[in-house]
Amino acid sequence: MSGKVAKGGHLPNVPRKAWTLNETAAALGISYNSAWSLVTSGELAAKKVGGEWRVLDSAIDAYLNSGEQAAS
Repeated sequence: MSGKVAKGGHLPNVPRKAWTLNETAAALGISYNSAWSLVTSGELAAKKVGGEWRVLDSAIDAYLNSGEQAAS
């Protein structure tokens, strides 16, 4: 890998592993405020990076899987 960053700031051919709250909300089909509430309550794990929340793919998977287990 050359280490060059593609236009738009993303590395080419590298899957994203962290998402903004807006992206997370859209993926979960909820509002931004609901996503923020999940993060600040600790129900959805996230980290602040550069002053903005980022949610890892694994945190979204864990959140979704915990809901399935509770429903069964």
